[in-house]
Amino acid sequence: MDFESALVQVGDFGFQQKLQVGLLSLVQLLLVPQMIGLVFIGATPQFTCKKSPNVMNPCSMNPPCEEYQYGSQFTSIVSEWNLVCDEAMAVGHIQSYFMIGVLIGNVVFGGLCDSFGRRKVFIFCMLSIATVTCLSSFLKSYYMFCVSR
Repeated sequence: MDFESALVQVGDFGFQQKLQVGLLSLVQLLLVPQMIGLVFIGATPQFTCKKSPNVMNPCSMNPPCEEYQYGSQFTSIVSEWNLVCDEAMAVGHIQSYFMIGVLIGNVVFGGLCDSFGRRKVFIFCMLSIATVTCLSSFLKSYYMFCVSR
């Protein structure tokens, strides 16, 4: 007996399997803000140097500008923590830290699933993600934000 005929005999992709797939797909709603949220919260608004607002490119000033003035269209972590010019790469690093956390989490929690069971570890991870996502919106430091990712 091959796999396909055995699968048909025990019951194909039925209601219970569809329900499980549907419920597990809903969990992705918690992960989407973490994965693509940086596109919105890390956007760079228009900015000028406060001391020389007429300079076209404030990043090319010598000596470099120390204080920036941002446009009023929106605020983001860029305007909150002055992540422009030489510090602009810090926004991209945040997503890298997130993906490193995903890698470490897969290794650590994969092993914990063997010890404690998938359901307990899964619920713990989902509650942790929801909590840290909410708390990260109140953080006032770039470094703490990176840790929360």
